[in-house]
Amino acid sequence: MSKVGGNGRFTRIIRDKERGNESKVVQAGAGACDDASVVIALHDMDLAARLADRVCIVKEGSIIAEGRPEDVLYDEKLLQSAGLELPDVAKLYRELDLGAKGVKKPLSLDELALAIKRRE
Repeated sequence: MSKVGGNGRFTRIIRDKERGNESKVVQAGAGACDDASVVIALHDMDLAARLADRVCIVKEGSIIAEGRPEDVLYDEKLLQSAGLELPDVAKLYRELDLGAKGVKKPLSLDELALAIKRRE
């Protein structure tokens, strides 16, 4: 679905009904022009962590949280309340206890690997 917003910017809306459609979502998002907003509705928090500049968590049709991925996607209680899980990278970050070392919260496995190297 696509539309032009009140500000004249093109917005592309992509909906992923179930987990595992990553390649379809990435292809659809990549098709948007540079001067566009892309809104993707999905349940895959790993994909959201890698792609999103901002995230909204929706529960029963209402937005219950909105913000930067490194803030929202690391809030386990919030995600659980919406029936979602922490992204894998957030789980590993916590298991490795990188937060105690002041390491920036990674949003991809590449960022996590870099954080581990910096810790050593």
